[in-house]
Amino acid sequence: MKRDIFPNSEVIDELSTLADRCDMSALLETASCIRKGKYDGHLMLMKFTTGWKCCLGTLHMSSNSAEYDYVKELIVHSTPERAVLFAIFREMRGGEV
Repeated sequence: MKRDIFPNSEVIDELSTLADRCDMSALLETASCIRKGKYDGHLMLMKFTTGWKCCLGTLHMSSNSAEYDYVKELIVHSTPERAVLFAIFREMRGGEV
């Protein structure tokens, strides 16, 4: 897991614990408040063989696009709930991957 984009590992641990306590509907409702104004309501939740990734907005990916590189840099999470919560946190920090 990439940890360098977050202030410290304690924040990652706290977010992971919080995600484990939240249900998906609560996380999606929170993300919805952000998405409606900025991304026209779009959210991408992606399942890979290694885990889950999530971003707010819609990406149009091809193998040579900046958005493809963006997805490659997203942290892989063990659950969809963690992926959504980290996407919310990432957006609150200014969209950093």
